[in-house]
Amino acid sequence: MMIKKQKVLLVLGWAVLFVERIIVTINTIEQLSDANDFKNTQQRKRPISLQYLTQINPSFTCPGGLILVQDQVYPKNISFHENIHKIPLIVHQTSKTRCLAPEFASLVDQWKSDPNIQYYFHDDESMHNFMNQDFPEFPTLSTVLSCIISPTLKADLWRYLLLWEYGGIYADLDTLPNWDFLNGIGADSFLNIIHSNDYGFLVVDHYHYASQYFMAMAPRHILMYYTIQTALSNILLASDTGKINPARTTGPSALHAGLQALVADAGINLPTSLKNQAQPKKVHGPIKVVGPITAGIYPPPGILDPHMSVRVAGTEDNQIVRREGLKRGQKNLAYQLMGMRHFSTTRSRTNISCLALVYDNIRNQGNRTSPVY
Repeated sequence: MMIKKQKVLLVLGWAVLFVERIIVTINTIEQLSDANDFKNTQQRKRPISLQYLTQINPSFTCPGGLILVQDQVYPKNISFHENIHKIPLIVHQTSKTRCLAPEFASLVDQWKSDPNIQYYFHDDESMHNFMNQDFPEFPTLSTVLSCIISPTLKADLWRYLLLWEYGGIYADLDTLPNWDFLNGIGADSFLNIIHSNDYGFLVVDHYHYASQYFMAMAPRHILMYYTIQTALSNILLASDTGKINPARTTGPSALHAGLQALVADAGINLPTSLKNQAQPKKVHGPIKVVGPITAGIYPPPGILDPHMSVRVAGTEDNQIVRREGLKRGQKNLAYQLMGMRHFSTTRSRTNISCLALVYDNIRNQGNRTSPVY
């Protein structure tokens, strides 16, 4: 009897060790997956944490004359308005590298000076790792990426996808908060501008478009979905992959067209004219951009669920966010120091449309048999 009990205990002991080993193995696999170098698409997890996505080697240094930009992340034990704000108070900015010219680094410091805001900087590696995940909501994304030559097109798509995934505030590298305006209305931060019940927030730009250089969105906002699909469609229909105009294809025109389509689906049309204001150019694509917008809520309250709305603020360009924090000459010299060029200098004709390129890629994938009829 005693021997039988010892055998049972021995079996149970081995069973416990076996289960523990399985648990350790599973945990190890998960850790390895999190630390994956993104070479294997099937192992990529989504979403990747922002801290992991933007992490840098502690020993990394910048060449002389350039300044390394660090993220500004608050510890998890600090209350950070997450429970009262629909839009995460996190600023996202991007550039080819974290090593910035002093002029750009000074602008970044302006965004980081708001004590209520966290800050993440995304370089080319971070952008590549993020966009090479699987996005089942946008099945044409991986296909369209093969047509993208201009880094500006990719950066436009990236900002929409990033806000779709994580939410937060996107700001172009050459922008800065207009603290004169913010302090003038008694505000010491964007807490007084981006309201706790805002799901989407944009400002009016100089063409009376919705601002694409500054956007604040809750995760999974419908406007980002419309805008991403619009931009992908525009690229797919491009007649020459080397001569795609970013502003009209993936930039401000795509965002404005996405907003127009969203409002139209709510049964409302944007106005087609505005006195004494420059009219935006029309975009060549599946959706025509016809109307400027002014401050207000789109679509108007009471038509769609509040989480589908976008609040547009301001009456003129540079009122809340300064569109260009540097003069053009300063900016060009800073870009040269960082080894960057304006997108207009990177466009050259390829004489192949995106659809033709995609079709060629499909034909060249492996061995294909003839169809059976």
